[in-house]
Amino acid sequence: MIIKYFLVIFLFLICLFLNIHHKAYSNSPGVQNSAVSPYVNYNDCIKNYKIDEESLFYLTLSSISNAKYKILEIQTRSGYILFSAYGREFLAQVVKVNDNLSELKITPQNNSYKFDYNLIYKVFEDVAFNLSN
Repeated sequence: MIIKYFLVIFLFLICLFLNIHHKAYSNSPGVQNSAVSPYVNYNDCIKNYKIDEESLFYLTLSSISNAKYKILEIQTRSGYILFSAYGREFLAQVVKVNDNLSELKITPQNNSYKFDYNLIYKVFEDVAFNLSN
């Protein structure tokens, strides 16, 4: 009878140990995540769109708003939008390349390119999505 209790407790402890051991290794980063650089390349912060600069400016403003980022300042004459996302400030600039081509550049205000690319990727993708519709 006592042996059965010890056996049940022993099996319980083994199951508990295996569960803890599995959780410790399942949350550790894999090789694929550690190989990705935490820095964003400056060239990845610039996208060209086949649209005039005024339309691109308003599409960018709409995309920043859709992403639920806080708009801090808008300057329509010079074509820039200052916004904050997750405690970081970014500057979105719209520049005319030619009549049907404009450039959108989103750069961090503090010139530190160590941030999650998805912060600005959301805006680029939303602009591209709205252009395709």
